[in-house]
Amino acid sequence: MDKLFHNINTHRDLSPSTFKNYVRSLNKISAHCECVGSEFIGQWEKVLNHITDAPTKKPYKLNILNCYIVAMDSFIKEELEEFGSLSSNVEVGLRKCRKFQADLKQELDINKFSELKNEKENKNWVSFEELEKSIGLNFKALKDILKRTNLDHKAIHQVQKWVISALYASGKENPPMRLDFNNMIIINQKEYDKLDDPSKNYLVIKSLRTKHFVLNEYKTFKKYGTKTIKLGVNLNKTINKYMKIRADHFIKTDLLLFNNKYEPLSESLLSGYVGEAFAHTNKKINANLIRHIFITDIALHCSLAERNEIAKKMLHNLEQQLCYNKKGSSDDESESNN
Repeated sequence: MDKLFHNINTHRDLSPSTFKNYVRSLNKISAHCECVGSEFIGQWEKVLNHITDAPTKKPYKLNILNCYIVAMDSFIKEELEEFGSLSSNVEVGLRKCRKFQADLKQELDINKFSELKNEKENKNWVSFEELEKSIGLNFKALKDILKRTNLDHKAIHQVQKWVISALYASGKENPPMRLDFNNMIIINQKEYDKLDDPSKNYLVIKSLRTKHFVLNEYKTFKKYGTKTIKLGVNLNKTINKYMKIRADHFIKTDLLLFNNKYEPLSESLLSGYVGEAFAHTNKKINANLIRHIFITDIALHCSLAERNEIAKKMLHNLEQQLCYNKKGSSDDESESNN
């Protein structure tokens, strides 16, 4: 499997987060097929049956299928380079998988462009104004906590919940991004300027009044490249308070957010933290839902110029933004990572 993973990464030049997703998905497929190494590439019928019959949502099925097709394609390239020929079974399998992929994508696109809320969105939908309230409520909950001399892990987690609510609900100046804060590094401007090849996500601090995010690891990086997003007034004030709390309580790490071991958060853990940060809504809130709510309640009521600027900060385009607008409800449930 290691050789297959290496070939996939070489042929596709994947971002670290995308590569991890491929590895995780392909290991699951291999385990289901009870195969050793890359043997599951030839077991495409079993894989297709598993994806078809699995009690999971269509976006997840498509994600698994995409990973498998990439693996098959990389395997084919390796075989052709090494032997100059290929097993007809794998070629047939690749055609069958791509046909299923196209059909599945067409079904999802119909729902995507319908502008209807899926079942889960309809159940958990709240106004963006309600999400904004979380910032004040989370900070109010820190009143007694911050009087302590030392903060334990539970207290630090409470502080981070407040920061997370501000990262995702600060409004037009800093519209909600995806889970791109999970391994973000805090660095001052002078140190950042000294970096030979900045390749991570950073919160760059120039002064008390001027800070910006620099993004190099995000879903659409290959399309848009390095993105620099200035912190608006409200989020800047929150970060200033947060930095003071970290200094006062000797929180020594260069990570913006971190786990109990002061290590970077996984995307899944940050997703859980986002849900906790907006727990007062009594809904299951995630970053994807917040983005849809923001676009429906805020972005689509702005001028075209503002919407274009918002789209850039949300790391997608205007067409994608229009797809996120939700008018009603639909019985077709979707959880694609938009």
